[in-house]
Amino acid sequence: MYGGTQAPGLYVGTFTGTIVSAVGLLERLEEVMEETGWKAREWAKRANLPEATHLYTTLRRLRENPQAKLDVPTLAALADAAGVTLDWLALGKPPKRSAAGKPDPLYPSRAAAVAAAQFLGSVPEEAIAAVQSVDHLPEDPGPDYWMQRLLLAAAELRTGGIKLLPPSSER
Repeated sequence: MYGGTQAPGLYVGTFTGTIVSAVGLLERLEEVMEETGWKAREWAKRANLPEATHLYTTLRRLRENPQAKLDVPTLAALADAAGVTLDWLALGKPPKRSAAGKPDPLYPSRAAAVAAAQFLGSVPEEAIAAVQSVDHLPEDPGPDYWMQRLLLAAAELRTGGIKLLPPSSER
């Protein structure tokens, strides 16, 4: 086993299914479930964990003992399924979202624009959520369109509410 890194209440090793402690991990797991609206079973399924009950068991263990440990491959699968970075999920270390972001099957270029906005922190989460709710376009208009929509939603939010008007090029 690789030696890993030590910090108070925390052990991080790599590559051999090594263990990561739960300092703040329970809160981050619950935050992801709240944001996505997923129950543990849904998240476990999306992460292709071998058993749907695996995450339920992990959450229960962490509630009973905040110092409980979770293996890195499981954390990596959960992070990937939720579109968050492994560093954030395991350690709380920013950035929360990777530049790749979560896949968007409806409009693939929207995922890249949203990931960029989240990474830069330039657009409030409410504006991002509003843009992510758009589902009426016949095809993906491209990343420039989505960036324009995100900036417009942020501006509308600052001035009293999101109306999600089309970008000026469409008016």
